[in-house]
Amino acid sequence: MGRADELVTRARAALSEAALRTGDFARVKAQLSEALQLAEADGDLRSQADALDQMGLLLHFRTLELPREQWRTIDSGPELELFERALAIRRQIGDATGVPESLFHVGLVHQVLRGHWDLSVPLFREALSLAEPDGDVHLRGELHRHVGFHIMLQDQRPHEALPYFQTSLELWRTLNRSGWVAAGLVALARCESLAGRHGEAVAHSSEALELARQEGLRPRYVTSAEETKRIAEAAAAEHAGKPGATSAGR
Repeated sequence: MGRADELVTRARAALSEAALRTGDFARVKAQLSEALQLAEADGDLRSQADALDQMGLLLHFRTLELPREQWRTIDSGPELELFERALAIRRQIGDATGVPESLFHVGLVHQVLRGHWDLSVPLFREALSLAEPDGDVHLRGELHRHVGFHIMLQDQRPHEALPYFQTSLELWRTLNRSGWVAAGLVALARCESLAGRHGEAVAHSSEALELARQEGLRPRYVTSAEETKRIAEAAAAEHAGKPGATSAGR
C-alpha cells in the first residue's frame, strides 16, 4: 500500500467518525489534501480518485451538519465537481469498486441537496447493479436506503419501499457499525409508520434512539431518532383510537 492510499484509508475511517461522533472534519481535510498531493506526484490515479471522492463526501457531511432548511442554500457545485472528477477517473481506469461509490455520491447531491429525484435514482440503480451481490456492504446498504427514500417519498409507495430499508439495515447490522445502524433504524421506522406498521415503527425508532444515545452520536442523529419515535408513537396512538383497530395494525 502506497503512502497516498494509506492516508486515504485512514481518512475514510476518520471521516466516518467525524460524521457520527467527533465532528473533527479539519483533520480529515488535512489527510485528504496530503493524500491527493502525493497521488498526483506519483501519478497514482486510483488514489487521486479516492481522495477526490472523499473530499466531496467531507463537504457533503459538513452541509448535513446544518439545519435541514439550509441545505438547499449551500452551493453544492464544488461537492458535485469533486464527485464527478473522481467518477471520470474511476471509469477511465476501470475501478469496479470505485465507480459505484462515485455514482452513489453524485446521486446524493441530486437527491439530498438539490431535490432532483429524476436524476438521482438512475444513478443509484446503476450503482446498485454494479455493487450487487458482492460489493462493499456499507455502500450497498446506502444504495438500498436511498432507493427506498425515492419510492417512499417521491412515489409515495411506502409498502414497496419497506424491503429496501429492511435490506439496508440487515447489511449494516453485519458490519457492527452501530452509528450507521441507528440511521438505518430511523429510515425503516419512518417507512413503517407511513405503511401503517405502527408497532414495528415504535420498536425500531426506540432502538434507534437508545443506540444513538449509547454510542454518543452527534446531536442530529439523536434528534432524528427522537423525532421519528415521537411521530411513530403519535401515529400508533391515533390508530389505536380508531374504531375497528386491530393489534396487527399496531
